Amino acid sequence: MIKRILLYLLSTVTGILLTIVTFMILFEGFALNESFFITGFQTYNVQDIVHISDEDLVRVTHALVAYIDDASGDLHVKVTIDGSEVEYFNAKEQAHLTDIMNLIRHARKLLTQLKTAFFATLILNIIFLKGKARYRFLPISVAAALLSLASLGVMYFMDFNWAFVKFHEMLFYNDLWLLNPSKDRLLQMMPLEFFMRFTMFWLASVAAVQLIYLFAYRMLKRTEESVAQYAETNPAAKKRQKNSKK
Repeated sequence: MIKRILLYLLSTVTGILLTIVTFMILFEGFALNESFFITGFQTYNVQDIVHISDEDLVRVTHALVAYIDDASGDLHVKVTIDGSEVEYFNAKEQAHLTDIMNLIRHARKLLTQLKTAFFATLILNIIFLKGKARYRFLPISVAAALLSLASLGVMYFMDFNWAFVKFHEMLFYNDLWLLNPSKDRLLQMMPLEFFMRFTMFWLASVAAVQLIYLFAYRMLKRTEESVAQYAETNPAAKKRQKNSKK
């Protein structure tokens, strides 16, 4: 009885780790995707709002994403506004982007640790569990993801602005993220609608991956059932299967 509980706990931990890793990988994929940013900026006509050319918008986007990714971007990137060359980001915006870059670094370290833990528990699943029980962490992961998606979906539709503020209050120890929409171009580039679009694509991609997990589980389960049926009808295979369980 205790062994059965421990093995089910192993599947549960593996499934939850897979859920967290999936959310984090997909978040990073959108957060560091220049094409996604540029498409979003063009959707909201950012170049007209901040009065820069399409070419300058692309350069600013590259500098921003490259900096928060690995600090290689130039936060002192200059653009032409009303005929004058100026630095696009002011000091407060640069400081906030530095906070974001450091946050991403810490998140990557955590993601590496979570990946290691997931693969370790996955190996334990393969060693200690038999048959289709080896893969039950997949539906557990899907269930955890759906529960998380439902919770995030409620916040998205009920009061996204409240969720957005709480998210920043939890992740940042200062108030540099409280930018002024009348003068801070970083906020003008990324109005609340931009983050709503980001969240929608992120959560939709997580939901799509869950379908892949369910399909994989169904195929693996069917394969195990086919192997079991074959073993039942083949004495030699049945004997090998019994020996493998010992």
